[in-house]
Amino acid sequence: MHAITFDTFKFISRLREAGIPEGQAAAISEAIKETQIAQFEDLAARRDLKDLEGQLATKADVTRMDLHVLELKRDIEANRVELKRDIRELEYRMTIRVGLMLVTALGMLFTALRYFPPTQPIVISSAAFEQNMGKSPVSVQPAIPHPAP
Repeated sequence: MHAITFDTFKFISRLREAGIPEGQAAAISEAIKETQIAQFEDLAARRDLKDLEGQLATKADVTRMDLHVLELKRDIEANRVELKRDIRELEYRMTIRVGLMLVTALGMLFTALRYFPPTQPIVISSAAFEQNMGKSPVSVQPAIPHPAP
């Protein structure tokens, strides 16, 4: 630690010449000396600056970080492309599954209609269709009357 040079004798002599008693001059001198010491302790020493200098990033560190950032950007882009490909593949697979479910449902419907046909088929003639155009389909009558059971 560096020492602060403060000539207390010279300072007290000047205060006494100005008419201040020696006891007060010594007290003022001591207070000023303590204040300067406290301020000096707050200043950074060269050793402290060298310690901090070792912690600062150098140009090589910054270049290394830039390269790392570029590598991360490439990885992100590669992951994005892979994710898009996976999403397209899933869309394709889902389309196939929905199509298969539709074909299965239609097959089940046609099978049910084959084994459990309607009791009275409804046939709409073209005349009945033209007559009922725009009306509720409930009012359509069968064109061929069926015999009563």
